[in-house]
Amino acid sequence: MTCPEAFDLPPAHWGQLLAFLSMDMTADTWPRIGVGFSLPPAQARQDIRQMILELREAYARQPEPMPDIREWVFRKGMLGWPEEDLQRLCHLGLNFIADHADAPQLSAWQIALTRFPHGFPATVSMIDADEARAGFEAWLSPPQETVTVPEKLTPWDLQMCARHGWNPESAEGFPPVDTLDIVASLWRARLALIHAGEHFPQPAQAMLLKEASAIVEDYGVWMPGPLEPLWLKVPHAEDI
Repeated sequence: MTCPEAFDLPPAHWGQLLAFLSMDMTADTWPRIGVGFSLPPAQARQDIRQMILELREAYARQPEPMPDIREWVFRKGMLGWPEEDLQRLCHLGLNFIADHADAPQLSAWQIALTRFPHGFPATVSMIDADEARAGFEAWLSPPQETVTVPEKLTPWDLQMCARHGWNPESAEGFPPVDTLDIVASLWRARLALIHAGEHFPQPAQAMLLKEASAIVEDYGVWMPGPLEPLWLKVPHAEDI
């Protein structure tokens, strides 16, 4: 079975992810949230739409029990994708964090790293290689273009919005824009920390953790415990 970990997350998680990926208005966000299928994007999007339609038809024929989208994707192979793309989808879904509360450590890091480089003077002074810092900052830089609500939604996008209760004019936010912005910002923070763990000297990594912890404390961000090094190679964070 592909991706047994998928069943650790509820069907609604995968349903929302696939709904987002199927929408025309989110096409440009794929690289920003870690989508990298071997299939051409247009084909992948069409495959997802076809599966959604078939899932909907199966539910209409027999409403109880509702088909489990995880079963369809990862056990029955209803997308018809090669194994490597199902694994990529699995990885994407497991790291598709759409709520800061679902990943408080990564979220706190993302908040702290908005202050880089000015809030991290000691860390910057300890990074010897310019390319290491440039690569780190490149991951933190927001995209030049952000997702916006088009003046007119396509028929498919209208269907998705109607079925999921997404209103582009809602004062509480529009998930295809707001949720994907959270996902993208946390994805960038994750990759930046992985980059730092691979390219920063350990003293700089330890200082990065120390200065980030001070920013989190200064901001008053609620945390379940001390800020963790995550992908950094800091052997004894509690001693910093």
